Amino acid sequence: MGNTCKGFGKMGIFARTVFFSLLGVIPFGLAVLPASAVAQTYTYSIYVNSDARGGTGCTEGPVSGAEVRLRVTASGGMTPEVLSVTRAKCLSGSFGAETVIGGNYPVGINDGTAGSDVIELADDLSQLAAAGSPSLGLAVVATSATGNDYLLTTDGSAGGPAILFGLPAVPIPLLGIPALIGLAVLFLVIGGRVARRRALWRLLALIFMVSGVAVAANFVVDGQVGDWNGVPPIATDPAGDSTSGQSAIDLRALFAAIENGKVFFRIDVSNIQSEAPTITSAASTTFAIGAPGSFTVTATGVPVPALGMGCTPALPTGVTFTDNGDGTGTL
Repeated sequence: MGNTCKGFGKMGIFARTVFFSLLGVIPFGLAVLPASAVAQTYTYSIYVNSDARGGTGCTEGPVSGAEVRLRVTASGGMTPEVLSVTRAKCLSGSFGAETVIGGNYPVGINDGTAGSDVIELADDLSQLAAAGSPSLGLAVVATSATGNDYLLTTDGSAGGPAILFGLPAVPIPLLGIPALIGLAVLFLVIGGRVARRRALWRLLALIFMVSGVAVAANFVVDGQVGDWNGVPPIATDPAGDSTSGQSAIDLRALFAAIENGKVFFRIDVSNIQSEAPTITSAASTTFAIGAPGSFTVTATGVPVPALGMGCTPALPTGVTFTDNGDGTGTL
């Protein structure tokens, strides 16, 4: 005697027991993938308007006026990674060949805006800014196989202010590093009194400042956010507005900073970390006829998978299944 249930397999009655087999079908409506399945990849493009003016550059999708496109390709999975960072420049109205400028470092997990994941990248300021430009115009597009999300304004709204990242004034190189060191030594030698020495050091500090010498904040593209302490976002985006509903392309914030001739960017996305749902409990169980019993189905996955029945015909009388909402279900 038997009864076939899509999601359960076969139920057979043997002597005084009921046997449920979970083999050979997709259990409980989950798309079960092998452990070796390749994680999905996503792209995150930063479009740079080098002169912050319209009427020049390339148009791609909702973005116009971009002279440079920086593109991150990142993997999902349990250990998401920035696979590559490329730069393409606008040539005669279209973006040219991609030049690889980085990659092979981790995505920051849960340490961004509202617990979001963090993607970092960097490029030389000289590759991004036009001579004499006071700012960079920026736009961000996140893309998956099925959807997109756009951050085109400072607040993510359709009519919001454009994203402009101000550039520092071009420093006047009065003295080189060796000359500054020599000057410091000279001041120490001739500075006979403490007060005078302090005044000379203040003068030396001023010379360092106008000479364009700055103390590094040590930005590193590693997914960690400690180096961004005190740096506010230059644009934010509401949660849950990607066209496909995917958290991996749901943009939350854009940060930018300049250090040692490089522009560092940080893109926060809701959740790129993912894992294909997989049943981890036993493939079968038995119940004694006439005696209460239960069996817990367990599954792993990020985000937590929902467990559903999809039975045809319905479960036999007296048999129920409940999704506990935490990756487990009770039969």
